[in-house]
Amino acid sequence: MTNCYRLEHIHKKGSFPLDDVVDATFIMTMENSSRHKHIYDHIVSKIPVSNIYIQFNQNFKKCEKGTITNAYQDQLHAFKNIFRLIGSLSYIMIIEDDAIISERFQDSEIQTDVSTFLKDNVVKCYNLGPCPYVPNPFYLAATHKHNIVSLSTHCCIYHTSYTCLYIEKKNPSYLNYLFFTPPAFDTMNSFSQGCYSYKIPLVYQTYFTKDALMNDILIGKIVKVFHDLVFINGVENGFDRVYRIGKVISFILLTTWIYLMILLYKKLIK
Repeated sequence: MTNCYRLEHIHKKGSFPLDDVVDATFIMTMENSSRHKHIYDHIVSKIPVSNIYIQFNQNFKKCEKGTITNAYQDQLHAFKNIFRLIGSLSYIMIIEDDAIISERFQDSEIQTDVSTFLKDNVVKCYNLGPCPYVPNPFYLAATHKHNIVSLSTHCCIYHTSYTCLYIEKKNPSYLNYLFFTPPAFDTMNSFSQGCYSYKIPLVYQTYFTKDALMNDILIGKIVKVFHDLVFINGVENGFDRVYRIGKVISFILLTTWIYLMILLYKKLIK
């Protein structure tokens, strides 16, 4: 499986709070990607971890990967390849090559906060910038929010217990890439195993440049409309807007649940 991939190891000088829990960070890219400069100049320099690997993926058309026939499945194959490499590691971070690291993530207090949370809890998936995103209504006031909708994979921290579970699943040809990315898989698999995320987005992504999505005409149009509406004032403002919308939806769900519980209580005491 790994013949179609090569790894480049980078060890940054210094140490970061996340180094205490994240054993390795993998940046996913294609061999012929135009984003290699962005990886070295931005992602490697900005991501607050020291042990980094860049996984270069040969296109499925250039390297035989069994039943892989499209870009969606190829990206899932790349995820699984990393998951098979990690061995006995506890937490790993996976970053896609179009990720944009927020200046907020340079704050050592935020880094320590995330690190402490992961150290104190076994979190299967911690998404550093989910989009779309709807937090669990009962976590609305929490710093680390348990999510009921948590899509996008441009920067996530995964626990070994999660990666083992994901490897066991086959790539279903009838499911779209959007609904079988790791966080989406985790959300669908069980509400109790949904992803967590920080109270504000820490890593962004420019969706309209995402190659795998743009290869699908219908999905490409949907993403373009979404991008034009949400990210009209830039990617950071766009993600902040997505988070606010998610919290509003979560609040509506909470008030609806409370209202239904009141109705049920009144019915029971009659």
